[in-house]
Amino acid sequence: MTHIIAVSDWRSQPIDDLYTILETVEPTPDLLLYAGDDLSRFKNADTDTDHLAELARLTKHQQSLYVRGNDDFPPSTGPQFDTEFTTDLHRTPYTHEDLVFIGQEGSTQGPGLITYTENDVQRHLSEHRTACEDRTPILSTSQSRLVRTSAC
Repeated sequence: MTHIIAVSDWRSQPIDDLYTILETVEPTPDLLLYAGDDLSRFKNADTDTDHLAELARLTKHQQSLYVRGNDDFPPSTGPQFDTEFTTDLHRTPYTHEDLVFIGQEGSTQGPGLITYTENDVQRHLSEHRTACEDRTPILSTSQSRLVRTSAC
């Protein structure tokens, strides 16, 4: 059985709380999954601390999976995380045992820095369908409304 800690919108909570959770929860989670918004809090430009990578090291598979939310900066201007310990699921599916994690960043409506049309979302998820093969898909998104489509 795969154990995942999944969180999103960590806007004002102390990041140290995530370290405490990962250090004390039993069994140790296999992965950390972050479903967007305020990702810039996880990469401190002043100290060059990459919290997503550091948090990943506390999981069994040393991996943090994430998608950018509608309030996050696009990859070109947003935080860049250590790709050895983090995976941007919008760009790269992540396979773990019989699961495949895929992601859709941003939003299809409302205000935001990252937005897509519903057609864009459907096209993106269709492209990621090839990663599914015979694995169980796990879709991570920060959207409260997602176009109706079969991801895999």
